[in-house]
Amino acid sequence: MFLYCFCLVLLHLCSYQPSRWQPAKDDDGIVIMHRPYQNTSFREVRGVMYVKNSPQSLLALIKDAEAGTAWINRMSVFQTLQIVSAQEWYTYGELAIPFPFQNRDLISQNIVIITPQYTKVSITSVPNYLPEKANKVRIKKSEGFWQFTPQPNGTTEVAYQFYTEPNISLPRWFTEPLVVSGIHKTMRNLREYVKKEKYK
Repeated sequence: MFLYCFCLVLLHLCSYQPSRWQPAKDDDGIVIMHRPYQNTSFREVRGVMYVKNSPQSLLALIKDAEAGTAWINRMSVFQTLQIVSAQEWYTYGELAIPFPFQNRDLISQNIVIITPQYTKVSITSVPNYLPEKANKVRIKKSEGFWQFTPQPNGTTEVAYQFYTEPNISLPRWFTEPLVVSGIHKTMRNLREYVKKEKYK
């Protein structure tokens, strides 16, 4: 009986192990991976690249809401709603979605964690922070992070990982390439935009 119970517990624990990351795109120094998100039909995506800028410069860009539409793929509106502290703030973003679908909007809580090893910005959706807007579909669940890790050679590893439920009734084989391409473009844009003098 003990062995039977032990096997059940072991099976339960193993069922919650995250799946392995699968390669989706490797181009221009940016690697995009994806894997199933827990027990859902959705996927979480992870992008990794290396840049010559410091974590402080990268964080400055992430916190610059006015620049958001210039480098975040498909972001048509991006603004800061509230600054709680230097470590916490709330943002509103609107994503342009191709016709005939309505644009999506997202309200996020952003929290910074700075350690000697890395700088991390955790991003979590807070859909009820503001009333929903007409002709926009509010993203209800989204979570992820930016993480900037200094390397011994003087570069910084940039990792972006996120999961979202976009409320788009389209097959995965259609949406996944769009998501992968969008993350790749966002990271490539960030790599170029952070070179501006204001972030040094």
